Amino acid sequence: MFAFVPANLTVQCNSVPAVGTAIASDGCGGAVIVAYNGQTRTNGSCFDAYTLIRKWTATDLSGNTKTATQRISVIDTQKPNFTNVPANITVQCSAIPAQASPVATDNCTLYPTVVYNGQTKTNGACANAYTLTRRWTASDNCGNTRSISQRITVVDNGKPVLNVPPNVTIACNATPPAVGTPTASDGCAGNVTIAYLGQSTVSGACPGSYQLRRTWRATDVCGNSTAATQTIQVQDTGTPAFFTSVPAPVTISCNQPLPPLLNPPPPTIAAVMCRSPFWVMWHRAVVAQTTTPSRAPGGQRICAEIPPRPHRSSPCRGIISGRRARKADNHKPRMLRQLKIQNSIL
Repeated sequence: MFAFVPANLTVQCNSVPAVGTAIASDGCGGAVIVAYNGQTRTNGSCFDAYTLIRKWTATDLSGNTKTATQRISVIDTQKPNFTNVPANITVQCSAIPAQASPVATDNCTLYPTVVYNGQTKTNGACANAYTLTRRWTASDNCGNTRSISQRITVVDNGKPVLNVPPNVTIACNATPPAVGTPTASDGCAGNVTIAYLGQSTVSGACPGSYQLRRTWRATDVCGNSTAATQTIQVQDTGTPAFFTSVPAPVTISCNQPLPPLLNPPPPTIAAVMCRSPFWVMWHRAVVAQTTTPSRAPGGQRICAEIPPRPHRSSPCRGIISGRRARKADNHKPRMLRQLKIQNSIL
């Protein structure tokens, strides 16, 4: 008879014990030979669930035999385990990562199946702010499963890119270009709204030189906005031109008063490109001595100089000039000296 047979037991599929040793004895004495007859497998509900029947035979010296069995119920109730789980992250709406590929292991199944179950979206404060939840499931040969999820928080705090018309420089008598049409783009989905904020003027050195600044603002669906400005530089570099000639040169005696300063009305004097204020002014009086000076009784000098005319300057640099008159001494040398006067108009 058998004195010891390994006990029946239930084990996980990764814990099947090695074959045990059965012990037998005989009531009449003498040696008893115990032989292991192997095991048979009866499949269960899945690949890693089954039953093993191990059998031994004991034989005495007279050839009498007796058999014994051990029943091992193999089960698989352990879930697979993921070896790498995608971390929860926060990203810009323009940088959402592709789905990860996690890996799982199992106590019995060599290569558990990992299935991506897709993602769900939970809306946030705006169209490009939301939460993605991605899920994966690993399963073994017996249908044991384990699921994991990754939470991706999507934010939109990036500003759109706004491209406005380029800066230009024009003459002050040129017509400013029409208001252009800027373009805008955004790294995330949704329309970008462009609003024209208007035009402002920044004064320059003179009325004909200034800046026109046109500003636009681009706003995305989450309220992020960018402003950009086009600068139109207006310049006054033109030179005024006389429409009529300046007063003709005249010759007078040095004891005669200078003729009055006759400036034609501005519209007939000069054309200015930009309607900026302009002046016609005396710049200087040039006195040239042509005879020997003489003095009048009492030591006073006669016709020694002609007082210069007032001088002014224009903030814009256009300048025109012309000669006006000269003064000569036609009297005898004992009384006067002859003077030549050149006046310039600036």
